[in-house]
Amino acid sequence: MSTTDQLVAVGGGNPVIPLDTDALLAANSDKRVASQKAVKGYIDTQLDGFLTPEGLVFPESIVTASGALPDDSFVQLNLASAGLAMTLATPTKGRFLVITQIDAGTHGHTVTLGAGTWDGTNDVATFNAPGETLVVFGVSNTRFVIVENIGSVAFS
Repeated sequence: MSTTDQLVAVGGGNPVIPLDTDALLAANSDKRVASQKAVKGYIDTQLDGFLTPEGLVFPESIVTASGALPDDSFVQLNLASAGLAMTLATPTKGRFLVITQIDAGTHGHTVTLGAGTWDGTNDVATFNAPGETLVVFGVSNTRFVIVENIGSVAFS
């Protein structure tokens, strides 16, 4: 395979397939072969803000008051004196969410889904001990799949 003037030739024949060199993999990507540079540029724009020299970084929040769960990928529950009552509107399809309790309380922080379920049945997750962590993945806008339940996060 060789490239000439942004065209791809296979087996030394005449160049027949245009090479896509933009960094967007935009509307013409179904008619062109993406170059390595185009793929790298596209991925860089998709991971902007998440990729650091240390690796992949997810937006995080530390929650100290009841209310709506922040729209971040990593949420830490931190109120030892009482249970937090958190709500999450719906699962986001294709997105990981990690929720962990970092305080020493045992008052039962709850995270209630406004629509959908954590596990196909239940819409309330209860965190009741330090280190309890729930790792979920949104398989649709109405359901998470539980990737890991560290400790004993309860569902009801």
